[in-house]
Amino acid sequence: MNSQNSLKLLGSIILLFVFTILILTQSLIYQKTQLIQAPLWTLLVTYIVLHRSFWGGIIYSYLFAFLLMHFSAMSWGIALCCCILMSLLIHQVKKGLHWPQFGFYFLVCILIGLAYPIIYWGLSSLAFNEWSSLSFFSLIWGILFTLFVSYPLYLFFKYVDHLFFKNRNDYEMDY
Repeated sequence: MNSQNSLKLLGSIILLFVFTILILTQSLIYQKTQLIQAPLWTLLVTYIVLHRSFWGGIIYSYLFAFLLMHFSAMSWGIALCCCILMSLLIHQVKKGLHWPQFGFYFLVCILIGLAYPIIYWGLSSLAFNEWSSLSFFSLIWGILFTLFVSYPLYLFFKYVDHLFFKNRNDYEMDY
């Protein structure tokens, strides 16, 4: 394995570790507030899908679903469907319009912030044959908190990409 592939593998492992930290932070925030369900991990899913090829985004989404299942109360099927559906939604938006700046990332984070609770609510209601409630207050606070931390995390993700994925085609918006 040459040094470029070793760097990419290390970068991927670091991104998976960061994903795990974001899941655990989300759980900690919910345990402390009992109101705010801020899906911080959706920020990394958004970034990865925007800055990788279609199949790269799908593979990362599959790995993210595996971690999500282990570090949250989500079942494997719901976690996988949520991650894949979000990836497909992000990819469709990316195909339609894009610019490689924070503004586009922020807009897609707003879209995913609105779409994720609805996707999760729909999938869990269908899987368990009972319609659960969707808290409007929790939804709004979760989106606001997620958007509040999106810029610092975006800068961190760009820094990790620059360090480990030096080839411009590996981390710029790719179709």
